[in-house]
Amino acid sequence: MKNIFLITFNLSVWVASVVVLAVFAVAVNIILNWETRNKQKVKQNKYGVSDVTLIALEAVCQQGTATEPQSFAGRILALILFGAFMFIYVSYSANIVVLLQSTTKINDVQELLDSRIEVGGCQIHYMKNYFEGVKKGPLRKLYEKKIYPDQYFPLEVGMKKVQDGNFAFHVAMQSAYEYILKHFTNHEICGLQELPGYIEVSRNAPN
Repeated sequence: MKNIFLITFNLSVWVASVVVLAVFAVAVNIILNWETRNKQKVKQNKYGVSDVTLIALEAVCQQGTATEPQSFAGRILALILFGAFMFIYVSYSANIVVLLQSTTKINDVQELLDSRIEVGGCQIHYMKNYFEGVKKGPLRKLYEKKIYPDQYFPLEVGMKKVQDGNFAFHVAMQSAYEYILKHFTNHEICGLQELPGYIEVSRNAPN
């Protein structure tokens, strides 16, 4: 299952956050040790990896720090570090709320279009013709925004994505039901939803 606490950010955002944190940690280490060499009012004679790691974790957790840089450059750096992770923390919290709200029932194609749920179609010969034949309305917008050009999957792949969560799959119901009975647990089946008038299986309750 997809973890709601991990899918709030894309992988690139997680990687960028870790890189930024590492760069700031190195810079803080350099500045703090420079302050000790210049005999400024510091609380200890040397700062090591453990000290800098603790400061970085304090910034991530928005807990403040007992280690206060004394130089102007150090204080500016600390301000930027804590400010940057404050915005990341706020963004993360907001995304959690949005994902929790997305677990409410979706009643029509327009709501599916407006949601953060990914959409795909079954990779069979008539599926592309079916979507391309729709010229207007929410279904056309859904096709253009979330399916075109390459969101088509074999039945097994598409249903596995449904099983993983946060995914709607346009598929013949008989084929979907056969797969569900063989591979889904009772808990997973309870998280499924079918939209009226739209051949689709969706799971809109990521775990």
